[in-house]
Parts: sequence; C-alpha cells; structure tokens
Amino acid sequence: MFRKERLIEQREKSGYTQNQLCLLANVSPKKYKKLEDGITVPNCHEIERLARMLKISCDYLLGMDLPLEEETILEDLPTDSFAVRFARLMLEQDENIEDIVPLVEKSVSTVYGWRNGRIMPDTKSLVVLANHYSCSIDYLMGLSTRKESLSIS
Repeated sequence: MFRKERLIEQREKSGYTQNQLCLLANVSPKKYKKLEDGITVPNCHEIERLARMLKISCDYLLGMDLPLEEETILEDLPTDSFAVRFARLMLEQDENIEDIVPLVEKSVSTVYGWRNGRIMPDTKSLVVLANHYSCSIDYLMGLSTRKESLSIS
C-alpha cells in the first residue's frame, strides 16, 4: 500500500518543499500534509501526478519492490488508458465484470465504470487488480509498457 516514507524521501531528494510539490501535483496543501503524516492515502490520479513530478513510478509509491535505478521514465511511455488496459487484461483472462466484482468488493456498476473509462478505481482496488493480473500498477494505469509482476514490500 501507499508508502509515505517513500513520498517524503523522494520529495526531499528532488529538492521540493511540501508546498511546491502539492502545487505541482495539484494536491491541496491540507491533503498533502495528511499524505506525509500517513493519515490518508492518495487516490489514483494523485498517485500518478506525484509520481510524474518526482520522476518515479506509481508502483514505488505504493510499496512495490522495484529498484529506483530500474524505473522507467514516465514521460516517455505510450499512454493507453486504464480502461483500455483493464479491458485487455480481462479479455486475456477470459473474465467478465461479474468475475471482478467479488475480487475488488465493489458494485457491478462501479466495475463497469472502470472498464468504460468513466471512473477510476481507488488505490486499494488498483493494488488488488495489479496483483490479480500479475502486472505493475504503472502498466495497469497505462503509464508503462513494463507488465511484469512486482511484489509488495
């Protein structure tokens, strides 16, 4: 799950203050403070923006084991949407919406919304789906072409 210590470490390594990073990543200062204090977790859009600003992967922020030196630079990657990747993975596994609902503990309409691109999944659901499909969160979100599974530390 979300690793506040990695966020703090990478923010400091990048030379940003809390206020600078929250402005760059479009996260309210109040919410950002709660992220670094471990009171709340970022949603998938916030994870993506923070990772892009810090030039790290979403997987790294969410506790996946991937050495920083092996990370892919996110700005240079093709950008399939989450909905495209999710639909493709479901098709590859011969799964339907009803197969996913109990896995993520969400309603049928919520999972349809994900597949159709109307809404994005919450952080916990992203981790569950990445583990289920044995792929990285960055791959699932369309930020990387690196599909291999990573383990959560």
